[in-house]
Amino acid sequence: MSSSNDAAHLVEALDGGADDFINKPPNRIELEARLRAAERLNQARRELVRLATCDPLTSLLNRRAWFNLATDVIATPAPHAVILFDIDHFKGVNDTYGHDGGDQVLRSVADTLAPRHLPAARVGGEEFAVLCTGRTEAAAFAEAERLRTAIAATAIRLPGGEDISVTVSLGVAQRQPDQNVDAWMKAALSLR
Repeated sequence: MSSSNDAAHLVEALDGGADDFINKPPNRIELEARLRAAERLNQARRELVRLATCDPLTSLLNRRAWFNLATDVIATPAPHAVILFDIDHFKGVNDTYGHDGGDQVLRSVADTLAPRHLPAARVGGEEFAVLCTGRTEAAAFAEAERLRTAIAATAIRLPGGEDISVTVSLGVAQRQPDQNVDAWMKAALSLR
């Protein structure tokens, strides 16, 4: 906000990172309109972040966002483990029940992950990753077993009204010193 009407000040403010420029004294109606516009921009930014970081089908993190988070996490000295799993015989689910049925299975598995309060992502077609920050490999194995049991016990209602259940194959790996995220994921993948 400035009492200056000079265009040079306006340009300087906007070039310096300002989002808007209002002259003093502000007109109440104009100020309210600018605040509404700013809120719309903030909502649009939040939506862009969500679209850039979330898997659209499951609402979990997407692969890129999960890798970025995991890269940040492994920079800390605490122990960290990863659970990597895929849905067993998922192609058969799609072949038998169609892609709508497969999508419902993916959403159901994601719903099972959500209450665990651990960063989780859909990192491939039917492949998921769970980041166990500050946890030892033994703690991550225990979480993986709880997860495997919960997924297998869930009745998944398909679009046609039929209930099915699925199982998953899991791998767990403790992050080793100087191990990047790709190597860490490969270690978990090899243990499935």
